[in-house]
Amino acid sequence: MNLNTRFTYRGVFGLSALFALFALTALPGCDRQTVDDSPPVVEPDDEYASDHQNEPTNDGRTEAESDHSSSNTTEGIERSMLWEVDGPGGPVWLMATIHVGVDFGDWEDIPPELRNAIEHAELAVFEIDLDQGLDNQAMGAMFYQDGQTLTDFLNDEQWHQLVELSEFPETQLEFVRPWVVMVNLAMDSQLDDDTRSAPGVDRSLRGYVEQRDIDIDTLETASEQALLLDELLGVPELVEMLQELEDGGTPSIDGTDANLPEMIATYRTGDAEALREMTISEEWQQEHPEMYEGFIVERNHNWLPAIETYLERGNVLVAVGAGHVLGEDGLLKLLEDRGYDIRRLGTENGDHEN
Repeated sequence: MNLNTRFTYRGVFGLSALFALFALTALPGCDRQTVDDSPPVVEPDDEYASDHQNEPTNDGRTEAESDHSSSNTTEGIERSMLWEVDGPGGPVWLMATIHVGVDFGDWEDIPPELRNAIEHAELAVFEIDLDQGLDNQAMGAMFYQDGQTLTDFLNDEQWHQLVELSEFPETQLEFVRPWVVMVNLAMDSQLDDDTRSAPGVDRSLRGYVEQRDIDIDTLETASEQALLLDELLGVPELVEMLQELEDGGTPSIDGTDANLPEMIATYRTGDAEALREMTISEEWQQEHPEMYEGFIVERNHNWLPAIETYLERGNVLVAVGAGHVLGEDGLLKLLEDRGYDIRRLGTENGDHEN
Protein backbone atom coordinates (compact mmCIF):
# COMPACT_ATOMS: atom_id res chain seq x y z
CA MET A 1 0.00 0.00 0.00
CA ASN A 2 1.35 3.41 -0.98
CA LEU A 3 0.57 5.66 1.95
CA ASN A 4 0.93 8.77 -0.18
CA THR A 5 -2.11 7.78 -2.22
CA ARG A 6 -3.98 5.34 0.03
CA PHE A 7 -5.95 7.99 1.87
CA THR A 8 -7.18 10.86 -0.23
CA TYR A 9 -10.71 11.89 -1.29
CA ARG A 10 -13.30 10.00 -3.21
CA GLY A 11 -17.00 9.38 -3.30
CA VAL A 12 -18.02 10.20 0.24
CA PHE A 13 -17.68 13.93 -0.29
CA GLY A 14 -19.74 13.64 -3.45
CA LEU A 15 -22.25 11.31 -1.85
CA SER A 16 -23.35 12.40 1.57
CA ALA A 17 -25.10 15.73 1.92
CA LEU A 18 -24.47 15.55 5.64
CA PHE A 19 -20.89 16.61 4.92
CA ALA A 20 -22.17 20.02 3.92
CA LEU A 21 -23.31 20.47 7.47
CA PHE A 22 -19.77 19.94 8.71
CA ALA A 23 -18.27 22.12 6.00
CA LEU A 24 -20.36 25.00 7.29
CA THR A 25 -20.53 24.38 11.01
CA ALA A 26 -17.75 21.93 11.91
CA LEU A 27 -19.38 20.12 14.84
CA PRO A 28 -22.97 21.22 15.42
CA GLY A 29 -23.30 22.97 18.75
CA CYS A 30 -19.55 22.79 19.31
CA ASP A 31 -17.76 26.13 19.56
CA ARG A 32 -14.09 25.61 18.72
CA GLN A 33 -13.10 28.15 21.37
CA THR A 34 -15.34 26.91 24.16
CA VAL A 35 -14.18 24.31 26.64
CA ASP A 36 -16.88 22.22 28.23
CA ASP A 37 -16.75 18.88 30.04
CA SER A 38 -20.00 17.58 28.54
CA PRO A 39 -20.81 16.24 25.06
CA PRO A 40 -21.63 18.89 22.42
CA VAL A 41 -25.35 19.62 22.21
CA VAL A 42 -27.27 20.77 19.15
CA GLU A 43 -29.91 23.44 19.62
CA PRO A 44 -31.70 23.47 16.26
CA ASP A 45 -33.82 26.52 17.01
CA ASP A 46 -30.93 28.56 18.37
CA GLU A 47 -27.32 28.25 17.25
CA TYR A 48 -27.80 26.21 14.08
CA ALA A 49 -30.87 28.12 13.00
CA SER A 50 -29.26 31.50 13.58
CA ASP A 51 -26.18 30.48 11.59
CA HIS A 52 -27.92 28.88 8.61
CA GLN A 53 -31.56 29.91 8.33
CA ASN A 54 -31.19 33.58 7.41
CA GLU A 55 -33.77 35.02 5.06
CA PRO A 56 -32.70 34.75 1.39
CA THR A 57 -31.47 37.85 -0.37
CA ASN A 58 -32.91 38.91 -3.73
CA ASP A 59 -30.66 36.44 -5.52
CA GLY A 60 -31.90 33.51 -3.43
CA ARG A 61 -28.91 33.16 -1.07
CA THR A 62 -28.69 34.01 2.59
CA GLU A 63 -27.02 37.25 3.61
CA ALA A 64 -24.01 35.35 4.94
CA GLU A 65 -23.63 33.42 1.69
CA SER A 66 -23.84 36.63 -0.38
CA ASP A 67 -21.20 38.33 1.77
CA HIS A 68 -18.97 35.31 1.39
CA SER A 69 -19.33 34.82 -2.33
CA SER A 70 -18.47 38.40 -3.22
CA SER A 71 -14.85 37.89 -2.18
CA ASN A 72 -13.90 34.27 -2.89
CA THR A 73 -12.91 32.14 -5.86
CA THR A 74 -15.48 29.37 -5.32
CA GLU A 75 -18.30 31.24 -7.00
CA GLY A 76 -20.01 29.96 -10.11
CA ILE A 77 -19.94 26.87 -12.29
CA GLU A 78 -18.95 26.85 -15.94
CA ARG A 79 -21.31 24.03 -16.93
CA SER A 80 -24.03 22.36 -14.92
CA MET A 81 -24.23 18.59 -14.43
CA LEU A 82 -27.91 18.46 -15.24
CA TRP A 83 -29.88 15.77 -17.06
CA GLU A 84 -33.51 15.78 -18.22
CA VAL A 85 -35.44 12.52 -17.79
CA ASP A 86 -38.71 12.28 -19.73
CA GLY A 87 -41.51 10.94 -17.55
CA PRO A 88 -45.23 10.28 -18.07
CA GLY A 89 -46.13 13.43 -16.17
CA GLY A 90 -43.37 15.61 -17.57
CA PRO A 91 -39.64 16.04 -17.09
CA VAL A 92 -37.56 15.32 -14.04
CA TRP A 93 -34.33 17.30 -13.97
CA LEU A 94 -31.63 15.24 -12.27
CA MET A 95 -28.70 17.30 -11.04
CA ALA A 96 -25.39 15.91 -9.81
CA THR A 97 -24.05 18.00 -6.95
CA ILE A 98 -20.99 18.40 -4.78
CA HIS A 99 -21.80 19.27 -1.22
CA VAL A 100 -19.00 21.69 -0.32
CA GLY A 101 -16.84 24.39 -1.84
CA VAL A 102 -19.11 25.81 -4.56
CA ASP A 103 -21.36 28.87 -4.61
CA PHE A 104 -23.60 29.48 -7.62
CA GLY A 105 -23.10 33.23 -7.43
CA ASP A 106 -25.72 35.60 -8.81
CA TRP A 107 -28.79 34.35 -10.67
CA GLU A 108 -27.50 35.53 -14.04
CA ASP A 109 -24.27 33.61 -13.48
CA ILE A 110 -26.08 30.25 -13.31
CA PRO A 111 -25.94 28.25 -16.57
CA PRO A 112 -29.17 28.88 -18.54
CA GLU A 113 -30.28 25.23 -18.58
CA LEU A 114 -30.24 25.16 -14.79
CA ARG A 115 -32.04 28.49 -14.50
CA ASN A 116 -34.73 27.10 -16.80
CA ALA A 117 -35.15 23.98 -14.65
CA ILE A 118 -35.46 26.06 -11.48
CA GLU A 119 -37.99 28.36 -13.13
CA HIS A 120 -40.18 25.46 -14.28
CA ALA A 121 -39.84 23.15 -11.29
CA GLU A 122 -42.91 22.66 -9.12
CA LEU A 123 -41.02 20.50 -6.60
CA ALA A 124 -37.33 20.35 -5.61
CA VAL A 125 -35.88 17.22 -4.00
CA PHE A 126 -32.66 16.99 -1.99
CA GLU A 127 -30.92 14.13 -0.18
CA ILE A 128 -31.68 15.52 3.28
CA ASP A 129 -32.99 18.71 4.83
CA LEU A 130 -29.85 20.53 5.95
CA ASP A 131 -31.94 23.29 7.52
CA GLN A 132 -33.50 20.96 10.06
CA GLY A 133 -31.94 20.34 13.44
CA LEU A 134 -30.47 16.95 14.23
CA ASP A 135 -32.64 14.59 16.26
CA ASN A 136 -31.51 12.32 19.09
CA GLN A 137 -30.88 9.41 16.74
CA ALA A 138 -28.50 11.48 14.59
CA MET A 139 -26.80 12.84 17.69
CA GLY A 140 -26.28 9.31 18.95
CA ALA A 141 -24.48 8.46 15.71
CA MET A 142 -22.25 11.52 16.05
CA PHE A 143 -21.34 11.63 19.73
CA TYR A 144 -20.65 9.06 22.42
CA GLN A 145 -23.51 9.26 24.90
CA ASP A 146 -23.20 5.91 26.70
CA GLY A 147 -20.33 6.62 29.08
CA GLN A 148 -17.69 5.78 26.49
CA THR A 149 -15.32 8.28 24.94
CA LEU A 150 -13.00 8.21 21.95
CA THR A 151 -10.06 7.84 24.33
CA ASP A 152 -11.29 4.33 25.16
CA PHE A 153 -10.39 3.18 21.64
CA LEU A 154 -7.11 5.00 20.94
CA ASN A 155 -3.73 4.53 22.56
CA ASP A 156 -1.99 7.48 24.21
CA GLU A 157 0.13 8.29 21.17
CA GLN A 158 -2.85 8.28 18.82
CA TRP A 159 -4.93 10.41 21.18
CA HIS A 160 -2.20 13.03 21.64
CA GLN A 161 -1.72 13.17 17.87
CA LEU A 162 -5.45 13.71 17.39
CA VAL A 163 -5.62 16.44 20.02
CA GLU A 164 -2.73 18.24 18.35
CA LEU A 165 -4.32 18.01 14.89
CA SER A 166 -7.85 18.93 15.92
CA GLU A 167 -9.04 22.49 16.38
CA PHE A 168 -11.58 21.36 18.95
CA PRO A 169 -11.01 21.45 22.72
CA GLU A 170 -9.86 18.12 24.11
CA THR A 171 -12.77 17.88 26.53
CA GLN A 172 -15.23 18.05 23.62
CA LEU A 173 -13.21 16.01 21.16
CA GLU A 174 -13.29 12.94 23.39
CA PHE A 175 -17.06 12.62 22.93
CA VAL A 176 -16.96 12.69 19.11
CA ARG A 177 -17.43 9.49 17.15
CA PRO A 178 -14.71 8.54 14.63
CA TRP A 179 -16.48 9.44 11.40
CA VAL A 180 -17.18 13.00 12.55
CA VAL A 181 -13.52 13.43 13.51
CA MET A 182 -12.46 12.11 10.12
CA VAL A 183 -14.72 14.53 8.23
CA ASN A 184 -13.32 17.50 10.08
CA LEU A 185 -9.68 16.41 9.83
CA ALA A 186 -10.02 15.77 6.12
CA MET A 187 -11.69 19.09 5.36
CA ASP A 188 -9.38 21.07 7.64
CA SER A 189 -6.32 19.58 5.95
CA GLN A 190 -7.53 20.17 2.38
CA LEU A 191 -9.75 23.25 2.32
CA ASP A 192 -8.94 26.88 2.94
CA ASP A 193 -11.43 28.97 4.90
CA ASP A 194 -13.12 30.43 1.82
CA THR A 195 -13.69 27.04 0.22
CA ARG A 196 -14.84 25.46 3.46
CA SER A 197 -17.39 28.19 4.07
CA ALA A 198 -18.84 28.16 0.54
CA PRO A 199 -22.39 26.82 0.80
CA GLY A 200 -22.04 23.91 -1.63
CA VAL A 201 -24.25 23.18 -4.62
CA ASP A 202 -27.17 21.77 -2.62
CA ARG A 203 -27.50 24.70 -0.24
CA SER A 204 -26.81 27.27 -2.95
CA LEU A 205 -29.51 25.69 -5.12
CA ARG A 206 -31.90 25.50 -2.20
CA GLY A 207 -31.59 29.26 -1.69
CA TYR A 208 -33.00 29.90 -5.16
CA VAL A 209 -35.68 27.23 -4.66
CA GLU A 210 -36.88 28.79 -1.41
CA GLN A 211 -36.80 32.28 -2.87
CA ARG A 212 -39.26 31.10 -5.52
CA ASP A 213 -41.51 29.27 -3.02
CA ILE A 214 -40.99 25.91 -4.72
CA ASP A 215 -42.11 22.93 -2.62
CA ILE A 216 -39.29 20.83 -1.18
CA ASP A 217 -39.02 17.09 -0.52
CA THR A 218 -36.14 14.88 0.69
CA LEU A 219 -35.02 11.34 -0.12
CA GLU A 220 -33.77 10.41 3.35
CA THR A 221 -33.15 11.87 6.79
CA ALA A 222 -30.00 13.20 8.41
CA SER A 223 -30.34 10.39 10.96
CA GLU A 224 -30.22 7.75 8.23
CA GLN A 225 -27.07 9.28 6.76
CA ALA A 226 -25.40 9.67 10.16
CA LEU A 227 -26.13 6.07 11.13
CA LEU A 228 -24.71 4.80 7.84
CA LEU A 229 -21.54 6.85 8.23
CA ASP A 230 -21.15 5.65 11.80
CA GLU A 231 -21.47 2.06 10.61
CA LEU A 232 -18.93 2.33 7.79
CA LEU A 233 -16.32 4.66 9.29
CA GLY A 234 -15.07 3.55 12.68
CA VAL A 235 -11.95 3.48 14.82
CA PRO A 236 -9.83 1.40 12.37
CA GLU A 237 -10.42 3.94 9.61
CA LEU A 238 -9.61 6.83 11.95
CA VAL A 239 -6.38 5.15 13.05
CA GLU A 240 -5.39 4.64 9.41
CA MET A 241 -6.06 8.31 8.71
CA LEU A 242 -3.88 9.35 11.67
CA GLN A 243 -1.10 7.13 10.34
CA GLU A 244 -1.39 8.74 6.94
CA LEU A 245 -1.14 12.20 8.48
CA GLU A 246 1.87 11.16 10.53
CA ASP A 247 3.56 9.93 7.35
CA GLY A 248 2.97 13.26 5.64
CA GLY A 249 0.21 12.12 3.32
CA THR A 250 -3.12 13.70 2.47
CA PRO A 251 -5.99 12.23 4.48
CA SER A 252 -9.39 11.17 3.32
CA ILE A 253 -12.32 9.18 4.45
CA ASP A 254 -12.56 6.45 1.89
CA GLY A 255 -9.14 5.64 0.47
CA THR A 256 -8.63 7.22 -2.92
CA ASP A 257 -6.30 9.22 -5.13
CA ALA A 258 -8.22 12.43 -5.81
CA ASN A 259 -8.23 15.36 -3.40
CA LEU A 260 -11.19 17.54 -2.62
CA PRO A 261 -9.92 20.78 -4.20
CA GLU A 262 -9.41 18.86 -7.45
CA MET A 263 -12.92 17.45 -7.20
CA ILE A 264 -14.37 20.93 -6.70
CA ALA A 265 -12.43 22.36 -9.64
CA THR A 266 -13.50 19.45 -11.87
CA TYR A 267 -17.12 19.83 -10.82
CA ARG A 268 -17.11 23.49 -11.78
CA THR A 269 -15.94 22.64 -15.31
CA GLY A 270 -18.80 20.17 -15.78
CA ASP A 271 -16.53 17.25 -16.73
CA ALA A 272 -18.77 14.36 -15.66
CA GLU A 273 -16.43 11.56 -16.70
CA ALA A 274 -13.46 13.04 -14.86
CA LEU A 275 -15.59 13.53 -11.75
CA ARG A 276 -16.87 9.96 -11.97
CA GLU A 277 -13.31 8.70 -12.05
CA MET A 278 -12.49 10.80 -8.98
CA THR A 279 -15.49 9.62 -7.00
CA ILE A 280 -16.47 6.08 -7.96
CA SER A 281 -13.76 4.57 -10.15
CA GLU A 282 -13.76 0.83 -10.77
CA GLU A 283 -10.54 0.56 -8.76
CA TRP A 284 -12.14 2.22 -5.76
CA GLN A 285 -15.20 0.00 -6.04
CA GLN A 286 -13.02 -3.10 -5.99
CA GLU A 287 -10.88 -1.91 -3.08
CA HIS A 288 -13.86 -0.77 -0.97
CA PRO A 289 -16.84 -2.98 -1.89
CA GLU A 290 -18.68 -2.52 1.41
CA MET A 291 -18.42 1.26 1.23
CA TYR A 292 -19.48 1.31 -2.41
CA GLU A 293 -22.43 -0.95 -1.72
CA GLY A 294 -23.50 0.99 1.35
CA PHE A 295 -22.94 4.53 0.12
CA ILE A 296 -23.95 4.11 -3.50
CA VAL A 297 -25.77 0.99 -4.62
CA GLU A 298 -28.20 0.47 -1.75
CA ARG A 299 -29.11 4.13 -1.46
CA ASN A 300 -29.64 4.53 -5.20
CA HIS A 301 -32.01 1.56 -5.24
CA ASN A 302 -33.77 2.93 -2.16
CA TRP A 303 -34.33 6.25 -3.91
CA LEU A 304 -35.43 4.86 -7.25
CA PRO A 305 -39.13 4.29 -6.40
CA ALA A 306 -39.45 7.89 -5.21
CA ILE A 307 -37.80 9.20 -8.36
CA GLU A 308 -40.17 7.16 -10.52
CA THR A 309 -43.04 8.70 -8.57
CA TYR A 310 -41.64 12.14 -9.41
CA LEU A 311 -41.54 11.09 -13.07
CA GLU A 312 -45.26 10.31 -12.87
CA ARG A 313 -45.78 13.83 -11.56
CA GLY A 314 -43.34 15.77 -13.76
CA ASN A 315 -41.64 19.14 -13.38
CA VAL A 316 -39.47 17.99 -10.47
CA LEU A 317 -35.85 19.00 -9.86
CA VAL A 318 -33.83 16.30 -8.03
CA ALA A 319 -30.38 17.26 -6.70
CA VAL A 320 -28.13 14.54 -5.23
CA GLY A 321 -24.40 13.88 -4.92
CA ALA A 322 -22.53 13.24 -8.16
CA GLY A 323 -21.52 9.75 -7.03
CA HIS A 324 -25.20 8.79 -7.01
CA VAL A 325 -25.88 10.09 -10.51
CA LEU A 326 -22.89 8.79 -12.48
CA GLY A 327 -21.52 5.32 -13.17
CA GLU A 328 -22.86 1.84 -13.83
CA ASP A 329 -24.91 1.81 -10.63
CA GLY A 330 -25.84 5.48 -10.88
CA LEU A 331 -29.35 6.83 -11.14
CA LEU A 332 -28.91 7.74 -14.80
CA LYS A 333 -28.05 4.15 -15.71
CA LEU A 334 -30.82 2.70 -13.50
CA LEU A 335 -33.40 4.97 -15.13
CA GLU A 336 -32.10 4.24 -18.63
CA ASP A 337 -32.38 0.51 -17.91
CA ARG A 338 -36.04 1.10 -17.08
CA GLY A 339 -36.64 2.62 -20.50
CA TYR A 340 -36.62 6.33 -19.73
CA ASP A 341 -35.28 8.78 -22.32
CA ILE A 342 -32.48 10.88 -20.87
CA ARG A 343 -30.39 13.72 -22.24
CA ARG A 344 -27.81 15.96 -20.70
CA LEU A 345 -28.70 19.63 -20.88
CA GLY A 346 -26.27 22.33 -21.85
CA THR A 347 -24.43 20.12 -24.34
CA GLU A 348 -24.56 19.99 -28.13
CA ASN A 349 -25.31 16.27 -28.47
CA GLY A 350 -27.19 15.63 -25.24
CA ASP A 351 -25.21 12.50 -24.42
CA HIS A 352 -25.44 11.03 -20.93
CA GLU A 353 -21.74 11.25 -20.16
CA ASN A 354 -22.43 9.00 -17.18
